[in-house]
Amino acid sequence: FTTPALPVISQNGNLLTCSASDFYQWQFNSTDIPGATAQTYTATQTGFYSVVIRDQNGCASSSTVYIDLTGIEDFTFESGIEIIQGAGDGIIVLHSDKNEIANLDINVLNVLGQSVFHSSNISFSGNEEIDLSHLSPATYFVQLTLNNNIYNAKLILAE
Repeated sequence: FTTPALPVISQNGNLLTCSASDFYQWQFNSTDIPGATAQTYTATQTGFYSVVIRDQNGCASSSTVYIDLTGIEDFTFESGIEIIQGAGDGIIVLHSDKNEIANLDINVLNVLGQSVFHSSNISFSGNEEIDLSHLSPATYFVQLTLNNNIYNAKLILAE
């Protein structure tokens, strides 16, 4: 039997998609990811992701890509607040060109939806640094609440 063509891995954000095959096994840093046997996989940390494909005859082929998920999605909310990566690990910066932002709440959630940081009634103009350096390297979700509107961004703290 002939070896299947090398799979093509495409990336959209942290979603990885492999070209069509009969069987998939995703790996992180050359180790199988349990249960990751679909055509797509959502990367959760920075590193080398591989997909091993097999055809109906059991013949295999694989490809590897490096995914860098460090930092936070730079995002400007409808409110005019921008959330950006700060100068140091675990520092995020809230930025607004408006005169002043008042009564802003920030909540940082882990992937289980548990709050790991919360601060209420933040007021600032220009930049406001938020120190999250006490958090372990992982994926988090930053939730800003302003005037009964909720804005969300994803934060990935690297090791």
